[in-house]
Amino acid sequence: MNVKDIDLRSIDRSTEEGRKEWFRVFIDQNMAHNYIEAKIVKKVIKAFADAGNPIVKVDDTEEVVPVSTKREILEQVFNLDECFLLPKNGGYIRIVLGNEWDALVDYTLNIEDTLKPVNDWISKHSD
Repeated sequence: MNVKDIDLRSIDRSTEEGRKEWFRVFIDQNMAHNYIEAKIVKKVIKAFADAGNPIVKVDDTEEVVPVSTKREILEQVFNLDECFLLPKNGGYIRIVLGNEWDALVDYTLNIEDTLKPVNDWISKHSD
């Protein structure tokens, strides 16, 4: 069954397992709905991991959450409208969902080289 076809109301959230399943489906549906942003965020995660400067925290301006896996990062990003990805070696990438190709709304200059392949991919595919 396609994740888009699952009705969240059909998932029993009375147990811990049910709540985890509901959250997993919610995130997967949000990524499917925001598929352009999902591709971009996945490329950002990969670019920073490949550069040896992985994303280690997600900041929603009220709470900073440590993350260590791709899935944890995606769960944080796609549970919010806007956030900051924080790489291990400093800097930030501000992401705003709903902006499609313009999801990366701001970032610090010290990480511009790491984001170059992502920005090049966006430029190539957003036309």
